[in-house]
Amino acid sequence: MAVMHLCFLLLVGAFISLYGGAIGAKILLYPYSQMYNSRFRNIMKIGQMMAARNHSVSMLITTDINLKDIPEGIMVLTVKVDYETLSFSSEELLTDVHKNPFPLVMKLVEKSRGTLDALFGNKELLDTLISKKFDLLFYDIIATESLVLRDYLNIPGVGYSNLGFDGDWTVYPEHPAYMPNIITGYSDHMSFWERLMNTLMLTMTVFFKYYVTAPFNDAKEKYNLNKSLPITTSYTRLSILIVNVDFAFDYPRPVYPWVKTVSGILFHPAKPLSKDLEEFVESSGEHGIIIMSFGSMVAELTPEKAEIIARVFAQLPQKIIWRNNNSDISGLANNTKVMNWIPQNDLVGHAKARLFITHCGISGSHEALYHGVPVVAVPLFVDQFSHATKFVERLGMGEKLDFYNITRSTFSAVILKVLNNPSYFANAKRAAAMVRDQPMDGKETLMYWVEYVIRNNGTLHFHSQAMERLSWYQYLLLDVIIFLFMVVVCVFIFLIFCSKMLCSHVFKVQPQLRKRDKTD
Repeated sequence: MAVMHLCFLLLVGAFISLYGGAIGAKILLYPYSQMYNSRFRNIMKIGQMMAARNHSVSMLITTDINLKDIPEGIMVLTVKVDYETLSFSSEELLTDVHKNPFPLVMKLVEKSRGTLDALFGNKELLDTLISKKFDLLFYDIIATESLVLRDYLNIPGVGYSNLGFDGDWTVYPEHPAYMPNIITGYSDHMSFWERLMNTLMLTMTVFFKYYVTAPFNDAKEKYNLNKSLPITTSYTRLSILIVNVDFAFDYPRPVYPWVKTVSGILFHPAKPLSKDLEEFVESSGEHGIIIMSFGSMVAELTPEKAEIIARVFAQLPQKIIWRNNNSDISGLANNTKVMNWIPQNDLVGHAKARLFITHCGISGSHEALYHGVPVVAVPLFVDQFSHATKFVERLGMGEKLDFYNITRSTFSAVILKVLNNPSYFANAKRAAAMVRDQPMDGKETLMYWVEYVIRNNGTLHFHSQAMERLSWYQYLLLDVIIFLFMVVVCVFIFLIFCSKMLCSHVFKVQPQLRKRDKTD
């Protein structure tokens, strides 16, 4: 009995020594709150995972975000701002952004800088944040102001990249010969012209990053913050960066030790459907269902495009569940159910799901991947073109369609092609099997690394301090290349000089020898 008691105490002691430093930690979440979309909701889901592990979780958001349902276990703190949240709710707005995205990007940068001013201009809020003595700041990596906040609070930070690798060579090793920039939509097998464009895009991305972050350095000076660390190198103080990727889906590439690739953060088993929705799905019989959703980017299509889609759906034997705010659509048939919100993951994970028509947002992409459902990829914006390419060219589980040039014939042809070719379904199931075959659940992996950082009060030992202190020309070995080039040039010049001296000597000696021979 005494031996058993001793073993129990040893186990408890081991558990406390391993995990005690992470139990009941105080964590501050900082989502990207310029837009309320899936990436914002994903941060909230991660916060709920943390709360379920007995952590005290707070989330700092701007007042323009109207949270109807505050997540259980998360305390919400607000930064008062005087602007409205940005959102895409119609096809017309998205089309304008597609033609010229720069006004939107600059508006987002302006809002981010405004958020920084609102935050550091609120002494009461800053005092509250300091008094809470947070153990960790967990933030969306594209929220630039969060880098300044981490520096100000002087606590370990864990970054989160929702969309995967974003093409920043200062954070990830980037080689444009086989690593496509996420904006280009290229695969990893690029032609010469694609490699050229990919190189130019990588270069532009770096310069654009310096341009848009310059105001944050000014803000650090304005609020008398740590000016020794420019905003562009703030990542060197990041404990770890969690990147939401799976190399069964994403292109293989090297990463630094402090960058942790985690698969399955957004994977969720399907839940039972509501009674009326289940009845509609079951009524599809052997033909199954098609799900179509363009997420929060396009909640409502134009009447003209909606009619094109509705008339194609009317010719199909499948039942269709379509997310669209407006259900008054010309040509809509009885086999199509239009809803302003759908339980997307539960529908895609249903046994009768045959096809998912998606804009290839990261959440929807991972749902199709996890449940093994073929796709018709209709990318709309930024990273979605890259995800669409991976579905089509890397995994072979779907076809791609140009949203901005959809016609009745092209839409019908691509749907029938995917539905009638069993290879798409087989490839989708193979991809699902690969992403499910993991040594540890993605959510457990994420929480392990978060708690690892908390237990060790930061993990800067994962960073190569030597590499991060290199200037760009040292990192690219340009100084070494120039030195070696100069050595080669000097040797070449020396050899030429020696050759000239030798030739000069030979030409000078030969006449003297001839003259001596004649005398003899």
